[in-house]
Amino acid sequence: MNIFDFLQVLNGDENNPLSAQLNNAIYNLSVISKSIPTLVDNYLKLEEKWQKEYPKIKKIILEVASEEYAKNKAEELVDNYEKWGNYGWTLNAETNPTFFGSAPGTLDEANGKMESYCTVDTITRMCNELKEKGVNGQDIDEVLQCYKEEKYKSCSLLLFALLDHELIGLGYRYDNNKLKNGASAAKALLDDRGEQYKNELLVYYLVLLITIKAIMKLFENKADFTDEPNFINRHFVSHGMSNRDVTSLDCFRVISALYSFVVLFPIMEEA
Repeated sequence: MNIFDFLQVLNGDENNPLSAQLNNAIYNLSVISKSIPTLVDNYLKLEEKWQKEYPKIKKIILEVASEEYAKNKAEELVDNYEKWGNYGWTLNAETNPTFFGSAPGTLDEANGKMESYCTVDTITRMCNELKEKGVNGQDIDEVLQCYKEEKYKSCSLLLFALLDHELIGLGYRYDNNKLKNGASAAKALLDDRGEQYKNELLVYYLVLLITIKAIMKLFENKADFTDEPNFINRHFVSHGMSNRDVTSLDCFRVISALYSFVVLFPIMEEA
């Protein structure tokens, strides 16, 4: 006697107080029993598909878990972050490190991706956070005022001065004991901390790398002011040698570098 026969016998006993419940149970079991062939068929199909796909999945898992894959992926990220930095871009208040995992193919593409973040609201937020971190409040207020009034050259010059102040404050010196500033101070920081960050956590190194590469490009010193870059350069602007207009996007480049250096860099240092 199977379970269905047994339940039918019990259900046929009029004196059984559980007759109604048993009747309901029999109905539910009959519904389930009808679906069993379909369930078994689906399971067999799934198992068959798994057997076919398993070698591929296993290969992917082994590749991802391998040291070679991790090394290649790390190298790819380093290259992509460095490309962003070489276009003068680094993190701002609205982006996060994953944003830079894919490199732009051209300067125009990089600018286009950043343009949507270049708003008064974002820059206001960054200015407020910079003041909270101890950057000269009067100068920051003037930066924001100049930006809102579209006095972009004045805005950029103030930002370059504030950024250079932070770089000089690192205290790196030349062999003659003269303090380093601008690109030389930024490079000294990368040389000093780069390997440490890379060994601790890759994302720390990537944030440091993109920030320093951007600063180095913004402060790049061209011999005899030849070959002016296609985006703002501190030496061309501050020495009156620039032949291009300073734009809102240029200002956003410089304040992003200052923001990354002053707001984000200390977070890594404290971690």
